[in-house]
Formats: sequence, structure tokens, C-alpha cells
Amino acid sequence: MAFEYSIHKATQEDLEHVAELYDAICNYLESTYNYPGWKRGEYPARWTAEEGLKNGELYICTDGEAVLGTCILNGVQPDGYQDICWQEGIAPNEVLVVHTLAVHPAHLRKGVSGQLLRFAEQYAREHGKHSIRLDVYERNIPGVQLYEQNGYRVAGKTDLHQGNNGPQISRCYEKIV
Repeated sequence: MAFEYSIHKATQEDLEHVAELYDAICNYLESTYNYPGWKRGEYPARWTAEEGLKNGELYICTDGEAVLGTCILNGVQPDGYQDICWQEGIAPNEVLVVHTLAVHPAHLRKGVSGQLLRFAEQYAREHGKHSIRLDVYERNIPGVQLYEQNGYRVAGKTDLHQGNNGPQISRCYEKIV
């Protein structure tokens, strides 16, 4: 079954829906297996969406009615990225970074995350970017599978110092577009 999705920059009217999506995914992860280690009220949370919206970097995937998924697209490479063996010859301003890709639990396994990644690739091409980079917690098996199935290659591993529970190694992925 094919699903019809629309992906566009979020507006102020979308903010509450994105915050609710973040809460829903964190609740779902807490009740199953929390692969990414996300915590409700901490990350991702309303402030994450507010910051993305303020910077014009928050994108949403909808079916015309509900917000199904979201991501933040920008050029901000987290601390730790400097330790990774990225593709040579790509300047920092030629890199697009995907942050906080999240899909509402009611819409998992419907192709939403793949659509968001394809949108990021199109966005990168249209904005003169030659590389898409992202990171995923090493034990986030669904995330690892998603990125590898969509043609992203592991460029390296590093501790991005994002958790309070000691080292949390993330795989850093890159796709040349």
C-alpha cells in the first residue's frame, strides 16, 4: 500500500504537534526498548522543536492531517564529528546534517523515515550540499538498519558525550549526494 506524504518546513501552528510527537515516541520507547536512549521531557522535547522552528530548520512529514514524522536539517556538526574520517574534499559549508529524525509510533513501518531521508537528500542537492551526515547511538538497531538500507556508510564511531550514563558510542554515517 502506497502512502501519500507531504514534507515541508514546520510553522508555529505545527509546534504543538511536533512536541506531542516527541512525547509519544518517548512514551513508546519507554514501554518497549529504548534504542536511542531518548527521555521524555529531556530529549527530544518541546525545546528541541522550538529551537528548530526558530532557526528555520524543523521539517515535518504529514499525511494532510497529522504530523507523522519530523527532522531538523542544518549544517551543525556536533562535537566529536571532528574525530571522524569523513569523505575528503568536502568543505563544512557543503555538509547537511540530519538531527532528531523521529516518527510517531502510530506510523512506524510505513515508510515515513525513508521519505524524510529522501527529502533531506533532495534538500541537500538543491542547496549545494555534497554530503549528508548524521549519527545514531550504536545500540539503536532500527536506526542503524534504516541508515544502512538507505545507502549511508559508516564513517566512524565516537562518544558524542550526550548521555549522563558514561560513554555512549554513536555511529557516524555519511552519504554523498
